[in-house]
Amino acid sequence: MNNKTYPSICRLCTASCPVTVEFDGQTVTSAKGIKSGAPFHGFFCKRGQSLPDHIHHPDRLLYSLKRQPDGSFERIKVEIAIAEIAEKLNLLIANHGPNSIATYMGTFSGVYPLAAVFAQSWMAAIQSTMIFSSMTIDQPGKGVAANLLGRWLAGPQPFKGSDVCMLIGGNPLISYAAGNVPFQNPAKHLTSEIKAGMKLIVIDPRYTETARRAHIHLQPRPGEDASILAAIIHTIISEELTDSDFISANVAGFSHLKSVVAEFTPAYAATRADVPEQLINVCVRATCGL
Repeated sequence: MNNKTYPSICRLCTASCPVTVEFDGQTVTSAKGIKSGAPFHGFFCKRGQSLPDHIHHPDRLLYSLKRQPDGSFERIKVEIAIAEIAEKLNLLIANHGPNSIATYMGTFSGVYPLAAVFAQSWMAAIQSTMIFSSMTIDQPGKGVAANLLGRWLAGPQPFKGSDVCMLIGGNPLISYAAGNVPFQNPAKHLTSEIKAGMKLIVIDPRYTETARRAHIHLQPRPGEDASILAAIIHTIISEELTDSDFISANVAGFSHLKSVVAEFTPAYAATRADVPEQLINVCVRATCGL
């Protein structure tokens, strides 16, 4: 036995959790979270803990392969593979134009600093506009909404010390990402803030692991969460719970917002979303600290 332990980080996602990796000679035997220090407090997800299995999996690719006419694969030198790929790409561009070449960048490209930069620079060099990502394929609505409605430029509201946290369709205890809940050990951070007095509101048709911890859980018909939010805004405006001085100094389009949500009374939203009207009113009071 020649066991050695080294500090490192996990590269399976952009969280970059600090870990200790144990070796037995050249074999990785375990990967564990480092318990000391915030904000992770030893958090290390199941995917990261399975790193030894990923690294030593018998089907892991350790070198370049080329598909043969019969469907099998043979090992090929990287230099030769790149040259053959370049030849085929040049032929595609010559025959069909630059937009016959597309790139896709998913989550795992984020942990390799040069991957996205190189890919986008290369696409610009060949003048192709066909650049796709996990966002454009799976969640195009986020980009469309940002371009239509604009972005909140004042920075995110800190999670620690918040009086209220509202999560819409998010389940950070499983996904590790939702709103401004820290993705480094979300369960610990969420539990800590709830114990400190934070009110947790979850709007989600599902009764998720996070919803089970919520003080208020609204289960709307799928797609009607916007009706609930409009009703909350409507009530805050109609009951004059807004900060009029702040709005006058910093907000444009407030009167238009008021007109847009005018019909979204709690009663109307409750009917559309199939949730109790009383719970919508409770949400209003909670978000306003009443």
